[in-house]
Amino acid sequence: MKAWILAVATATGAAALGGMAPTAAAEYQTPAAGACKSALPVFDGNIRSRPRGVQNEGSTNAFVSCAQQSDFDDSPTEVSLFLLNVGASAASVSCTLVVGATVPLFFTETIEVPANSYGTWLVFDSPAANAWDSRAIAYSCELPPGAGISRVVLTVQDPV
Repeated sequence: MKAWILAVATATGAAALGGMAPTAAAEYQTPAAGACKSALPVFDGNIRSRPRGVQNEGSTNAFVSCAQQSDFDDSPTEVSLFLLNVGASAASVSCTLVVGATVPLFFTETIEVPANSYGTWLVFDSPAANAWDSRAIAYSCELPPGAGISRVVLTVQDPV
């Protein structure tokens, strides 16, 4: 099942500034409950999938793998994860973005997610235009107890 939220925005001020053509950005959000799962059976007892996302409810760190739905032709300008933490203290979440099928590229980011937080963005910006193959985007994340992923997000930007 595909669950998409599409938000389209047009940058109208760009045409007035320097004569650049306006651009449209499309953001595709997929709930983590459908896009992520525990990376190995040993983590199944810790990872809980719920409508708000996937979350580590165990007492030790657990790994999840997420696949970004990407059945369109535009190369993304940004991919990101919307993180949460229901723990009483901040949690350090580390995720690796894997882009490409034949010769994959790996990008790792670590972020502190505040305690009792439902809205921390972990953002991976494209290193160059058309650098990422939009048809093969995945993540591997190490989630401490209480931490989780709410949504996986892909943003594309094209001239109008």
